[in-house]
Amino acid sequence: MIQSKKLGGTILVAWLMVLWAIPAFAAEPIKIALFDPRSGPFTRTGDTYAAAIRFLAEEINESGGLLGRKVEIIEEDSQLRPDVAVRKATKNVMEGVKFIATGTGTTSPWPCSRWPPKKK
Repeated sequence: MIQSKKLGGTILVAWLMVLWAIPAFAAEPIKIALFDPRSGPFTRTGDTYAAAIRFLAEEINESGGLLGRKVEIIEEDSQLRPDVAVRKATKNVMEGVKFIATGTGTTSPWPCSRWPPKKK
């Protein structure tokens, strides 16, 4: 009888863990906008950086995600121009992006870091 109660308790705990995990997999993905040059003279650099970030996102997603949520990469061409970077950052933030990654130069991250969106 005691073993039966332990087995029942174990099964209950296992089911609760499964039910608790289901919403995490159904949660919205973590969106990361990737700003790097994808045109012009620095295309190769931007393409290489984008490939590395895509690889990392695939690895994270295959291992269960980040905090139980999938990572979604949104690739943008910054053209290494501050005005383009700020315009695209504004668009992405308004669409729910919480993180922006950039790897080439300071022409994209510097102006974006100095500009907080006024409203969301």
